[in-house]
Amino acid sequence: FTGIAGPRLGGPLAGRIGVPSARMGMPTARLGMPSGALQARKGFIPPSRGFVAPAAAISARPGFMGPSRLAAPSLGLGVQPRGVDLNLNKFSLTDTTTSSRKGSVASSEDLADAVTFGTGFWKQLEGSEHSSLGEQEKTLLKAIFNPSLSDRRGEGELFVPPDPLFSYGQRLKILLLEELAVRNKRREAFFSTDFVMGDAGPTFPWAWTCAFQIKQGSDAKKRAPEQVALKPRPEYKVEASQLRPALASATPIFDERTEDGLRFRIYRLGDIEVRTVQDLEGEEEV
Repeated sequence: FTGIAGPRLGGPLAGRIGVPSARMGMPTARLGMPSGALQARKGFIPPSRGFVAPAAAISARPGFMGPSRLAAPSLGLGVQPRGVDLNLNKFSLTDTTTSSRKGSVASSEDLADAVTFGTGFWKQLEGSEHSSLGEQEKTLLKAIFNPSLSDRRGEGELFVPPDPLFSYGQRLKILLLEELAVRNKRREAFFSTDFVMGDAGPTFPWAWTCAFQIKQGSDAKKRAPEQVALKPRPEYKVEASQLRPALASATPIFDERTEDGLRFRIYRLGDIEVRTVQDLEGEEEV
């Protein structure tokens, strides 16, 4: 390899390594090249001039002094480099952007003027302190921040309410209407005679069927024929207030919840089967 100088051999080296000289009355020793240690080939260059590799050896090695395998590949024509533009000089952080406001989420009051941050928002929503929110806003926000579906209350003082712009609020309303349609469909299916414990069907969570079979064991499927003979008795629903004391002391034979906190229960009072539905913060409905 070029540029790696070897040690100089000869007279100066003799003094450096402490070889006795003639001044001390001893014969001068000269370090010669061992005959068998280094056999120089033709064209050998003394070590004092450095070790130089033959030109043939350099040219014979593939890739030596040539393009590196790790070199970045060249971009083809028409191909733009991709990456993240970290140039912050293209915009100013002091500039403000004005957006058009077409109204608030609700149509009666202006939610934008009633927005409160942090824990004060939840106090107003729960009614524990005076609130500037209207009833429509409260109903909408309670549905959005359902404790069974949302954990935003855990943010504490760092909580930031949703954007009160009309366009964003309309998208939230569409999602809530879709969820409401699913809940109504589940109510109708639960109150119908086609609902069978242990085989709730695709309208309800799949875990309902699995959980019922675990609780009831091998007798779970045997309950299906008993429910086929059920007949609706709407006249008893008028007397639902008289059934509430009996329901309070009875143990439901079926008690399950959906992911949004809606609770479905079935009671057996003699020959009468009572089915109830209860919202997260509502009363039990027969």
